[in-house]
Amino acid sequence: MTSYRLVDSHTITVAVGVAPCSWTRVTNVAESNTAVRIKIETLPCPLMFFAGTDELDLRELTMPLANDLGNRNVTDDRGQAIPLRQAGL
Repeated sequence: MTSYRLVDSHTITVAVGVAPCSWTRVTNVAESNTAVRIKIETLPCPLMFFAGTDELDLRELTMPLANDLGNRNVTDDRGQAIPLRQAGL
């Protein structure tokens, strides 16, 4: 996950670098008073080579939140912060 942006106070979109032919989805969103923790999983590309980072596509995955994001941090499933991306960037 490279960044997230606000769609509205209850919806965020996360940018994820993925191999062009892989299948990627949000598998868990855990909300607490201080953070929104997101888990994204990817089924790898069935081709017989490994894509380099220059071959990754940037996809956006949108997810609704149960509560207003407010001042909560957005993190990956290991607790690493995901930076906020301003609209239009």
